[in-house]
Amino acid sequence: MKIVTDTPDRLVLEYRPWMLALGLAGLCVFMMWVALDAWNSGDKGTAGLVLVIIAGLPGPALWFATERVQVVFDRREGHCILRRKRLTGYHTESHPLARITRAMVQTHKGGHDDPDSHRVALVIGPDSLENRHGLTRSYRSGNGADETVSRVNAWLDSVRQQA
Repeated sequence: MKIVTDTPDRLVLEYRPWMLALGLAGLCVFMMWVALDAWNSGDKGTAGLVLVIIAGLPGPALWFATERVQVVFDRREGHCILRRKRLTGYHTESHPLARITRAMVQTHKGGHDDPDSHRVALVIGPDSLENRHGLTRSYRSGNGADETVSRVNAWLDSVRQQA
């Protein structure tokens, strides 16, 4: 997640997976071209197989994995607004800032040679497993989540001190 606004009254985080969306869309277009080329060449079996592969892998990945997320912490309004946008439309949630206990890093352990990956989550209400809400569906490697969590928690602490 990227911090796009950081003022005493407002903190805005965004996650926009543009490269993933472009890559998946490009893969779908290329595979459609392969399917059409095979169909025009009379190889209907290959064309059908490629269409099934598109429907099973990159198509659903494009549909579900390219979710854009915006999180707005607004001190003046006293709310945290989570906006998610997919190809199917918007989904918005609003939570009072007083209910946001903290931000945290959720980690997905990698395999033998795979690195761990992380995402930012908010604890909404008492700190229990069911109250930990990941802000994105995907996990990423690197220390970006740690930096974002530090900034969110510092912002929340400053808001609580002003209250």
